[in-house]
Amino acid sequence: MKKNALLICLLVSILVSCSTSKVHLNKFEKNIKIHTSEQDEYLSDHYENITRYAIGDQELSRPMPLNLSWEFSHKEDVRYEVNISENPQLYDSLIYETNKSTLEVYNLKIGTKYYWQVTAYDAQKTYTSEIESFYVEEFGPRNLYVDGITNVRDIGGWPIDDSHRVKQGLLFRSGRLNSFDSLKQEIKEITSKGEKVLLEDLKIKSEMDLRELDTLGNTSSSVLGSNINYFSCPMEWNGNILELNIEMVKKIFSEVLTDETNYPMIFHCNIGTDRTGMITYLLNGLLGVSQENLYKDYLFSNFGLIGGMRTLGNIKNNYVATIEDTQGDNLSTRISNYLISIGVKKEQLNAIKNMFIEEF
Repeated sequence: MKKNALLICLLVSILVSCSTSKVHLNKFEKNIKIHTSEQDEYLSDHYENITRYAIGDQELSRPMPLNLSWEFSHKEDVRYEVNISENPQLYDSLIYETNKSTLEVYNLKIGTKYYWQVTAYDAQKTYTSEIESFYVEEFGPRNLYVDGITNVRDIGGWPIDDSHRVKQGLLFRSGRLNSFDSLKQEIKEITSKGEKVLLEDLKIKSEMDLRELDTLGNTSSSVLGSNINYFSCPMEWNGNILELNIEMVKKIFSEVLTDETNYPMIFHCNIGTDRTGMITYLLNGLLGVSQENLYKDYLFSNFGLIGGMRTLGNIKNNYVATIEDTQGDNLSTRISNYLISIGVKKEQLNAIKNMFIEEF
């Protein structure tokens, strides 16, 4: 009897030990939000009320983090590996390592279902959780946190119609990655942490720099490294940005944006609002994003540290007016007709559409 009792106690002890040694993921009850409360309020309001929420004088452009947490009985000398993937088999995972049972994750795609799993390593064994899932809200824009730079977001994620949207993960807009002093010596502004996000998480292959050459040093390569394709596409900004830069706009749409080997790409001017905003307007408008969402995206730049307020007056009497004066039944057609009129070929525009438009 005593032997049986001892065996029973031993079995219970083993079972309890096994059950408490599992990694238990804490689940989510609702869709994940990425926007701060101020950003959410702006996006739910009329876009012309942007001054209630941001005026370009503070860094408010970053998203909210996703807070992951889990439970594990072992408390000492444990290392965790967190895998997050769009695929239920966890292919092409984002991989994070931590010694805590919580993790902040930034920059996931909007309108996307993710799967995640945590593996715990102690001195002797490996323990793996079940695979759980969560869904990131569809509300654009997909603003990003890249340390050292401001006003960063994916041009993708915006709806085109009830079944199509602009593909995420291809093209990112931002403020500058570096600056230059009075002697044209480079000042690197993006941090090593920010570089890691661009190179490892977003897998950037190319940088397109829209700044005028006289504001730069003798740079001919990306601050992200010599293995990054660097496209210097200098554009004037003091006036109608579109009419001042016709040849450069032609080059961008007929050469840079049509080459799928250039992606993923980041592009910027100085603060990522005016020249960068114009290229974004033309591209997303061409793809079929509504005028309302184009305006909403443009004014969202006021959440960045851009050194001054932007209003719709900055663009309505500028490149928007040029496009509105172009023949066409809708915005996408007018932009297409304008780009063709300056020398971009129709097949090049179709190639861009094929790359950037996806079903959802």
